[in-house]
Amino acid sequence: MHRPQGVGSNYPGCFAEYVVAPVNFVYSAEGIDPDTAVFTEPTACAMHGIETLAARPGSTALVFVAGPTGLLVAQLLKRGGIAHVPVAAPTAYKLEAATALGIDATVVIDRTDSAGNLEALRAASGRDGYDYVIEATGSVEVAEICVPLTRNGGTVLIYGVTRADEVVRFHPFDVFRREITIKGSFAEITSFAAAIRALRSGRAKTDGIITHRFSLDDYGQALDAVAHDRSAHKVLIVP
Repeated sequence: MHRPQGVGSNYPGCFAEYVVAPVNFVYSAEGIDPDTAVFTEPTACAMHGIETLAARPGSTALVFVAGPTGLLVAQLLKRGGIAHVPVAAPTAYKLEAATALGIDATVVIDRTDSAGNLEALRAASGRDGYDYVIEATGSVEVAEICVPLTRNGGTVLIYGVTRADEVVRFHPFDVFRREITIKGSFAEITSFAAAIRALRSGRAKTDGIITHRFSLDDYGQALDAVAHDRSAHKVLIVP
């Protein structure tokens, strides 16, 4: 079986002043502000998720967001013809960023109250749910309310990354009876060129998502901020 290999995971990465990469791994970001260009990889992941979802124009999509990619997914859906794209998150500044980026509705959720979140999000949908529900947080608790929030014939996209040993529960009879589709979206695959076009054109905007900057010498602090600082959204390492 083919196993994709990545720079920074299987090979030495980019915590360095210079990096050598195969030419077919390289794309031109000429003319794009560096603060925007650094979003190419997460935008490529978001773009691949959109391609996998294959959403119908005029439909509705709920996006659970945690990091920058959730906001990118929401924008690409909204600017790709989806009629209504509410965003749900437990953190106020992420919802404020979503509003600033043009998302038309936000819902505050509670990290520990799945039943309350389900009720609030059902109510926000008009009671019958959403055509598409995108889980972009990596939270098992959030993932478990995605199927109940999906309309008959709708689709759940598992986009967020959980731990390999975590398990999500759902009622298979409900999936069967209501003909729910469950899809997954892994990494960016072949979507870098499309991501760069989206960033260059403004279809995907990144204003206000960067919250922290660190020097290359302080990359350990940068990783600690990503792991532990609740105020961190997008963290940059600047050589």
